[in-house]
Amino acid sequence: MDMGVSNAIIHRKEVSQSQLSSLYWLNIVVGLLLTVVMALMTPVISNFYANEALEGPLYFLSLTFVIASFGSQFQVLFQKELQFIRMAKIEMAAAFIGTVVSILIASHGYGVYALVWSGITATMVTSLFFLSYGLLSEYRPQFIYRHGEIKSFFSFGFYQMGERTINFLSANSDKIIIGKMLGMQEVGFYSLAWQLAILPLIKINPIVNKVAFPVYATVQNDVLMINKYYRYSLKVLGLVTIPILSFILFFSHNIVLFLFGEGWGKSADVLEFLVLIAIFKTMGNPSGSLLLAKGLVRVGFWFNVCWATLVVVVVYLGLIIKPDIVSAAMAILLASVLTSFIYHTIIARTCNIKYGPILKDVLKIIMASFSIGFIAKYIAGITGGGNIDILLVGGGVSLGLYLTYLYFNERSLIKKVLSRK
Repeated sequence: MDMGVSNAIIHRKEVSQSQLSSLYWLNIVVGLLLTVVMALMTPVISNFYANEALEGPLYFLSLTFVIASFGSQFQVLFQKELQFIRMAKIEMAAAFIGTVVSILIASHGYGVYALVWSGITATMVTSLFFLSYGLLSEYRPQFIYRHGEIKSFFSFGFYQMGERTINFLSANSDKIIIGKMLGMQEVGFYSLAWQLAILPLIKINPIVNKVAFPVYATVQNDVLMINKYYRYSLKVLGLVTIPILSFILFFSHNIVLFLFGEGWGKSADVLEFLVLIAIFKTMGNPSGSLLLAKGLVRVGFWFNVCWATLVVVVVYLGLIIKPDIVSAAMAILLASVLTSFIYHTIIARTCNIKYGPILKDVLKIIMASFSIGFIAKYIAGITGGGNIDILLVGGGVSLGLYLTYLYFNERSLIKKVLSRK
């Protein structure tokens, strides 16, 4: 929507008022155009899946592009200035209001439109708050557009826009192919499991990356500081997300049965493989912010092009060999293992990152988390009881053992995080 220039604003240490104003109006025009394009593409998407019920929700959701464009630049500027408390308040308010709207609409029997209007409402509230705060600050846009002053942003922006687009397609191409080859019911089982697997990633990683990107940009030319912050962010992410993913892995069937009931066994079967993929994604995710901070947008773009192509190929071949969602997950897991080493080697060479200490940290966390998960599963199994009892016992044992591990092994890091220094 912003043609990739928002991250260019953070990357650059100095941006003039006229440049910001020109970029602001450009964002709004592009947001409007994308709304129109999305509306025009809606019948095509509906025909692709042979499902007319998609048209109504997609027409309404296309409005989010133009709605978001009015506040998006202010959100980026607040991020650059590290105003995360204000950003968090706005995002929490938007999430709460969107949830209330969703419940009210669902309670009146409007089905999927509860989710549609929840998303639109959250986007509207977010955009309105950022716009209001922005107009009261020094960032107020002027009614000018000087194309010549923002040309230099486009080289960075186009690669960033291309990377985002390719990354989105690679993240969803598996679902598109499964939906086309196996049908909407199978993609439903797969998507539900995928949402569970990446829940820690989509809830925790963006928080760390949102902070890490402007920090990396500030010290982008200091190799020692880049290595320090990069290792720190990966370790914090690992300590938070890997234990959660490990618990989901060992108790996948119990979690699915508890949350969704009988009949969702296929989601549980594929969840185990998707959790392993999520671990690879979690550990590779912060490097994107590092590449942006150092202005290496071409590296991220071309890697994502290769990854998106590989995902399409392996998922298609996996479904040809065995038309089952587990086959698709296994194919992506294999691709993740093969490309992870290549990707981190590229990061090490282009960003001068020393991976020895990082690898030691990550392996230590994985071994501890998996050992705790195995012990918790064993203890929960021998104690017996129903599904809820197993989750309570397993969760209690996992939490107790992991807190003990943190106390004896990561006490100094926890104190550092809590001190906010």
